[in-house]
Amino acid sequence: GYLNKEDETAKRFVADPFVPGERMYRTGDLVKWENGGIEYIGRIDQQVKVRGYRIELSEIEVQLAQLSEVQDAAVTAVKDKGGNTAIAAYVTPETADIEALKSS
Repeated sequence: GYLNKEDETAKRFVADPFVPGERMYRTGDLVKWENGGIEYIGRIDQQVKVRGYRIELSEIEVQLAQLSEVQDAAVTAVKDKGGNTAIAAYVTPETADIEALKSS
């Protein structure tokens, strides 16, 4: 995902503070050191994992917002009744004519 994306590469591969001259990968996981161990807290970005695939929710929002019929979009991960993760998109239509949106 970082091929020919120098800015993204620089954000993710940072100088290793423990080994001079080496680089380390910034994962996006938020953790804290407590009681001699690492505790996972969550993510610092909008990346989620659905059925083993890592998905950037903001990338879906950008694509939805580019549609002429969509004024604004928000995407989130939700759990269904079985505990499986799914993606839900909420959009504000550019027009109040819902029937016109259904046909497009």
